[in-house]
Amino acid sequence: TVYEGDNQISSQQLNSLADRVSLGLLPSSVPGWPLAVRALKKTGGTIHVHENVHENILSSWIEETILKFQNMFLECKKPMKITAMHLEKVKSYAPRVYHVVLDLLCEETK
Repeated sequence: TVYEGDNQISSQQLNSLADRVSLGLLPSSVPGWPLAVRALKKTGGTIHVHENVHENILSSWIEETILKFQNMFLECKKPMKITAMHLEKVKSYAPRVYHVVLDLLCEETK
């Protein structure tokens, strides 16, 4: 099921129902991260994080993003093991800045 429109408005109906969340918001998907965490099932799934990132900080951005998602899941009482499955450089957004998609595998920890 695709939930179109501003999901911040309809966020109550999106709790723990998604196997996959695409955060295709630019120039930054950060405002949608907490909603993605709430929407993902307690058993886990995949989150596709779109973001514009400078090439000099790409590696550290991946690590920081994983840590931020782990902390958000803990705050929601849904502890997850987060693994970066794939990073795709989609296109150049500005000089040395790329629109990237980071695929995060989120697995329930027991």
